[in-house]
Amino acid sequence: ADNFIRYPRVFYLIFNPILENRNNQKLIPYAHWRDPWALSGQYIDAVRESSYGMINYQITGNREVDDIPVKADGFDYTDDSYLNCVENNIGCHNGSGQDYTNYNKIISDYGICEMVNRGEIDELWMMGGPWFGFYEANMAGPGGFWTNGPVINGTICNKPIHIMGFNYERGYELMLHDLGHRTEGTMDNKVGYTKNSTGYSWGDFRSNPFNTFGNTILGCGDIHYTSNSPGAYIYNSQNNTRSNCEDWLNYPSFTGSNTDINCNSWTCGEAGHYQYWFSHLPHASGTDNLGHYNNWWRYITNSSFDFPITVTMTPAPTATITPFVTATPQPP
Repeated sequence: ADNFIRYPRVFYLIFNPILENRNNQKLIPYAHWRDPWALSGQYIDAVRESSYGMINYQITGNREVDDIPVKADGFDYTDDSYLNCVENNIGCHNGSGQDYTNYNKIISDYGICEMVNRGEIDELWMMGGPWFGFYEANMAGPGGFWTNGPVINGTICNKPIHIMGFNYERGYELMLHDLGHRTEGTMDNKVGYTKNSTGYSWGDFRSNPFNTFGNTILGCGDIHYTSNSPGAYIYNSQNNTRSNCEDWLNYPSFTGSNTDINCNSWTCGEAGHYQYWFSHLPHASGTDNLGHYNNWWRYITNSSFDFPITVTMTPAPTATITPFVTATPQPP
């Protein structure tokens, strides 16, 4: 059977509280933040384009919620305390070790596992504001694994589900950023990938191909570093570098060629880098000599597999929380 999920089905939860003390405005227009539907449309289009039309997300259910989710330690923002946080940087809930959202409560309150168990959805997307406490990417259910956050246990899901935590204060490029980290975590679990505090460790690409693909010196780089960037989050460097990234389009039949590239290869922007990176992921037919798919998108969109695979586990890194506020919202 073909287990390639080309049309992942998504339930979309948008947390957009009504601010009673601000003339009953909703948070998004009050803070002049972005339209969640415009963001999701840009994201879906970018993934479709970057995957050569193979991945076509379908939002099959959605709900807009008049609430800020309660935290794992029970902390619950009021409208006023939340606005005091984002407008004045006072009273922000941070540093307790439990300042992430209570995922079990969300999964239970909105019947997520029931939809999973009925075979209705493949992913949950949550869209909220800064300080809401979402992981960029994580999973729930049996057989889940680290993507960029811990697996949520104690649910009634009968199979794993991907959960994406998005932020409408930021652009769609940060949604691609989140998917990039999910890709890294997935490939770590399904194919083999090693990264430590000093960067990537070299390995035989036949046993650790993703590690070689993501090398920040000769490969395609990673989510934080382009092939030619002098530092993290620098996506507009004109420095020329010799890279084999273009040869990954020929995977698994490498030609051995290297080319000079700089940021012009991805239009010198953050979203462009992510799309360039995704578009160079191997996407050929067949499997390698260890039984790994030559089309890595199969792994990224599938939360579980019912056939033997080679798994190389590495220590779980520190989770990356959905980015905090970057600009003070101005009331209308």
